[in-house]
Amino acid sequence: MKWRTTPSAVLLHAALVLLLPWPCLGHPAQPLDLPTSFGQPLQCAVQQDNIATGLPTSSPLDIPAYQRIRIATGADFDRLMPLLRAYVQEPSLAATVTEIILDLDRWDGTTYAPSTPDQLTREGVELFTPVFDSAYSAIENYIHNLELGDELTRDTLYWIRWKIYEQTGAWNGPARLRDEYNSHFAESAAVVLFSICHNISTLHIGYVGPYERPIREYLIKSNYGLLSQPGLQNLRNVVRIDGTVCGDMDNNFVVIEVLEYIQYFHRLPAIESFAMDGVQEWEPERTVFVPWTSNMKKIHIGHSAFYAHTFDTILSIPKALEELEISVGGLFFYHGDDVFFHPSRMGRALEAHKKTLRVLDLDIDCGFQFIEPKLWERDDLINYWGYDWEWFNYSKSVYGDEYFQMDADISSGPVKVLKPNEDRPGTTIGSFHNFYSLTHLSISIKAILGYTDPWEPPYELYRPPPSHLIDVLPLSLEYLCIYGYILGANPYFDYQIDELMKHRAKRLPNLKEVLGVDVTVLGASGTYSDWPDDVFWGRPVNRLDWREISVG
Repeated sequence: MKWRTTPSAVLLHAALVLLLPWPCLGHPAQPLDLPTSFGQPLQCAVQQDNIATGLPTSSPLDIPAYQRIRIATGADFDRLMPLLRAYVQEPSLAATVTEIILDLDRWDGTTYAPSTPDQLTREGVELFTPVFDSAYSAIENYIHNLELGDELTRDTLYWIRWKIYEQTGAWNGPARLRDEYNSHFAESAAVVLFSICHNISTLHIGYVGPYERPIREYLIKSNYGLLSQPGLQNLRNVVRIDGTVCGDMDNNFVVIEVLEYIQYFHRLPAIESFAMDGVQEWEPERTVFVPWTSNMKKIHIGHSAFYAHTFDTILSIPKALEELEISVGGLFFYHGDDVFFHPSRMGRALEAHKKTLRVLDLDIDCGFQFIEPKLWERDDLINYWGYDWEWFNYSKSVYGDEYFQMDADISSGPVKVLKPNEDRPGTTIGSFHNFYSLTHLSISIKAILGYTDPWEPPYELYRPPPSHLIDVLPLSLEYLCIYGYILGANPYFDYQIDELMKHRAKRLPNLKEVLGVDVTVLGASGTYSDWPDDVFWGRPVNRLDWREISVG
């Protein structure tokens, strides 16, 4: 039969939910909060008798073995419920999953003002009852045992139940709600997959905003070990991706809170790398991060536009960084903003990793804006948080006071660093001579030799660097690429390059390859502009899809 959308029908519905037993395995699933106000008509109708006959009855062993799962489109969402059912019944089936793509930006139903179970209760929408099927009851039992907390558990159960009703034809609400509810279901399904797929090593993750609360809460709690069964314990690689860009402004940077993304993963025991492209910050709320708290070894930030302080903060997070790639520019700055990149600050931040850094790629000419050194250097201790303690306290509150203290408890290094040495004046990045592990170096010539007038030749240095180019390179160097050097444009640069090439065999015996001398290597900073009508970097098309594998 079909429930009639009347107050008496809803009361009968509530009574049945409270009185009927729930056939869950082990931990009994708890009923969701039921509507307390019936003043508004129901927005959807649910056919209760369709549930039992519409549920799939195939064996979990009929599910293909997946190496990669994608959560991005409506078709993806429809494949998730049978997958959850199989994985909960036979957890060993989830062992083949090593990669997940979570890209809800690609789904048209993603909303910036989503419905919540509390809101739906107030509006008189049915809160779906448990499903009378042992396999689906097992899913609810599994979610309860995750101990996510009352609110997150309730929300996760709600949207899982909705998907069961929707796929069995028992829910016939309007399309506009179907799209939004599918988005909520995808978030809940992702939480279950993160917890049950223990071998996930790579996560491609798109936009996670304030309305993707289940994902945000699960990631942060799992990262800080606040769950009885934390997930993603074997996650090694995180790649931040973009499914869509607002409107048709594909040439714009995507504005993100980069430190928020890092806080989702930095404490995970197996984490190794974090990568993102085509992103910038604009008036960030998060400018604070406790240093030396992560096992990350590789960081890639390509075609970006972050402030100098943000780069410094990011570099302070790993305990021992081995590979770093940064390129600035390539897209149009949001709100016409610009980047001010202070080479000496970058040099100071890199010094913390001088014993471990093997690969360094700094394509930063686009963001190399000269500012008189006295404006940012101080005679006393340089504090990682900057000098505005009121803003520090606000940013710390966004970070989370509890999480801040937990990170401070495991931090392996000082919060403050000393004033830079004389070989790191404000106009250069300084010397790499004592970076004993560095074998591959790609760097903008301005960063290592100093600022020049960028507008017209002949280009002249604002201030000569304290050392020659050949003197600041480490003996371990095997590969060198120089961005932005143009033969004949600057006599001082020409002299430094000639000296390097003349004495490299004796002074740098391990140096086998040098690029950017005879043929200019522009890099992102020299190839692209930040003017709206110019050539921009083209975002790669994300074609990652589901991937099946053969087992046995």
